[in-house]
Amino acid sequence: SRSLILITDGFISAEAEVFELIRNGAKGTNIFPLGVGSSVNRHLIEGLAQIAGNDSFVVTHSGETQDAVERFRTAVSSPVLTGITVTGSDFKTTEHQPRKLPDLFAGRPLTLIGKWEGEPRGTITLSGITGEGKTYKKTFSVTEGEADGGKARMETLWEREAGSSIADYAEWTGEQEVVEEVAEMGLKYELRTP
Repeated sequence: SRSLILITDGFISAEAEVFELIRNGAKGTNIFPLGVGSSVNRHLIEGLAQIAGNDSFVVTHSGETQDAVERFRTAVSSPVLTGITVTGSDFKTTEHQPRKLPDLFAGRPLTLIGKWEGEPRGTITLSGITGEGKTYKKTFSVTEGEADGGKARMETLWEREAGSSIADYAEWTGEQEVVEEVAEMGLKYELRTP
């Protein structure tokens, strides 16, 4: 697993291009943004962390350095799985969020939200390579959830997560095509969007 630490005050002229590069071009790379300086561009640092699926680290004065270094060391010192894939058998899923699954480190959850077609049955298999270099595979049986609110609650969860992710990306990049996609999603799912 490859990791990249971006250390910057965040004041650059190519924010949209950086968001695009990390979202679409940094496959297989863990991105850890570290904002340093008395006036850090949190919009860039926190946005990059969200796209990359990792934590952001901000140091605005020297007294915060040790804490940020310790949080970073804890975050990356225990890799659990890399090269994560999720596949279904007799269970078709679409529109996953996040679009790219980040590597999994100890003490961090792996959350994947998506839609399914057909009946909620079959299996989902999670696989990857462990921190020790061994193949890991776990298969889960799919059944309709008994959670409070049932299927409607799960649809709302997906709609909010997908809408939020796409809306954030539209705001960061200002791309008209993505802005229009956000507006369509907001109207279709009755979500409040920017």
